[in-house]
This record gives sequence, C-alpha cells and structure tokens, in this order.
Amino acid sequence: MRHRLVAGLDKVRVNRALGIATAKSLFDAGRHLLGTASAISFRLVLNGENQTG
Repeated sequence: MRHRLVAGLDKVRVNRALGIATAKSLFDAGRHLLGTASAISFRLVLNGENQTG
C-alpha cells in the first residue's frame, strides 16, 4: 500500500513541492512534513476479512 501511495504522490510531484527527493522520505527523515488522518470512520470488512489498507 505504501509503495502505491509514494508512487502516486511522486507522480503528481508532491515531493518537489515539499523540497524532498521522493515521497518515500515522508515515512523516514521527512516525517515531520507528514500529517496522518483516517478518512474512514468505520472498518471495512470484505468476504469476512478486515481490510486494513
């Protein structure tokens, strides 16, 4: 999941706007630039399995 997120953010050049080489650094040295929140209030269950993303 994180790989897809990083690829998407780099594709729309979020990394350039933040002045970092790649969005991957948001999960390491650049974590001070990242704010996280959940957009889904309730868990998602598909075929009886919890989907954690």
